[in-house]
Amino acid sequence: MFGFVRSKWSAALVAGAVAAVVACTMGVSASEAATSSGVLAAQVPDTVVTFEGANQPRSALHLANTSFGSFGTIRDADNAAQVGTFSQQCRKGPASGLGSQTAVCTGVYKFTNGAQITLSAVWPLASNTAFDAVVTAGTLEYEGLTGSARVTPRATAGVYDVSFS
Repeated sequence: MFGFVRSKWSAALVAGAVAAVVACTMGVSASEAATSSGVLAAQVPDTVVTFEGANQPRSALHLANTSFGSFGTIRDADNAAQVGTFSQQCRKGPASGLGSQTAVCTGVYKFTNGAQITLSAVWPLASNTAFDAVVTAGTLEYEGLTGSARVTPRATAGVYDVSFS
């Protein structure tokens, strides 16, 4: 990309900074651009995500700086009907202490009607605690979507309640 960029992470940071500068010089803030369509994450129904498989188990916590992907189903909040599928790709970070490893993840909700929502999050791998994801984009009725999603693990391993706000 540029001569001083030495890694993919650096390239991503440079690309993000360039995009922010372009948006600011055009007189449009990120929040104005995102809310101009009027679609808020609170309009997305609550769901239940059940992971069904992964190309590397997230339990291999000692393997820092490795990638893994996983997929699963999206069901309505009552866990009664499947409403879509979910997939994600993650990169594990180093553990800074016992039970502290995280992964930076990007996931895609794909609803049965074709609408999609993308999310980014720092996932606390070693703990069974809730975390927040940032809604980064949407298509069809979710185009221009902004907000966040609260991801809360259930008692059953690999099952999460997801509430958008």
